[in-house]
Amino acid sequence: MIINKMNIEKDKLNISVSISCPFDIDVTSPKAKIIFECGKKTRRLPFLVTNYFRQKQSDSCIIVCTYSFYLDDIYYNYDCKDDINVRIDFYYGDNEVIGVPKIQLHRQNIHIQYTARQVQYSDFQSKR
Repeated sequence: MIINKMNIEKDKLNISVSISCPFDIDVTSPKAKIIFECGKKTRRLPFLVTNYFRQKQSDSCIIVCTYSFYLDDIYYNYDCKDDINVRIDFYYGDNEVIGVPKIQLHRQNIHIQYTARQVQYSDFQSKR
């Protein structure tokens, strides 16, 4: 997975990621969700798939997700003072890849720290 853009403006997290995966002719709408964890509170939100490209030469595809999340609105009726851990899950047909990357948002100094790793085709696990 590639992080195309990730920054915080005031209380808004702007994030855009792309992932390459094996192409499946039967899949027309890949899905993604973003998970925010603060203390014992967890929020799972849809992550908007903005583009989906097929690469015929390598029989793969690229999924691009882009959205802006207002951090103060993620936790309803809960003031999150701790760091926020973020992960992204992708669903593509009968396959899924869970928890990439691991991102930690430090609320006090608005610092973003993440552990990136290259997602391989073997990371896509069958849900069956």
